[in-house]
Amino acid sequence: MRNIIFLMLITILFSSCVRNSEQLKIEENKAKVLKDKEIEDKKYNELINRVNNLLSLIQSSNLTLINDSYINKNFGLYEIFVDDENENITLKYDTKIEEIDDYIASNIILFDEIKFNCASENDSLYGWEKDGVFLVKNFENLSDKLSIAEDRKNILKNSYKLIITNNIVLYLSYIENSWYITLIDKVTTDCSIKDIEKK
Repeated sequence: MRNIIFLMLITILFSSCVRNSEQLKIEENKAKVLKDKEIEDKKYNELINRVNNLLSLIQSSNLTLINDSYINKNFGLYEIFVDDENENITLKYDTKIEEIDDYIASNIILFDEIKFNCASENDSLYGWEKDGVFLVKNFENLSDKLSIAEDRKNILKNSYKLIITNNIVLYLSYIENSWYITLIDKVTTDCSIKDIEKK
């Protein structure tokens, strides 16, 4: 009888330990998810602040401060464009931005997805479907088409696309605890790429 009682006590004790252990794991997972969300929220808020500051610097044509504050010295930046002579997408690496159009109609950041229309038969349809400043997370990322190191591609793949519809398209990436311009995209607004891709 004592053995049965002893076995029952051990079983109860063991099952409560297992339940406590499972409950502890659940609580740890919840805490990790909350912490990860808090980190992502903080990064996102930093992104919005950096974009607002960048817009002000662009409007004031302050290339020196843009280059000092928004180009990561270890990463640099890429510019992609269509080489008309070779009819292909060309990649140029640099450590600074030489020039940037300073016209921004509105500093209000919109989060809509927008499309650039190449309508050669109708000028009224040509261009961005909306005007303004757009910050987009999910977009056709051109980094897959680039011949660069895989670690750099991964940084570009996790970028936000900043579209200022007067003809500025930038990728902003999180590097070394801050947001930097990592790519200038001159392909999205170049309609000749459609003809090149058909070949």
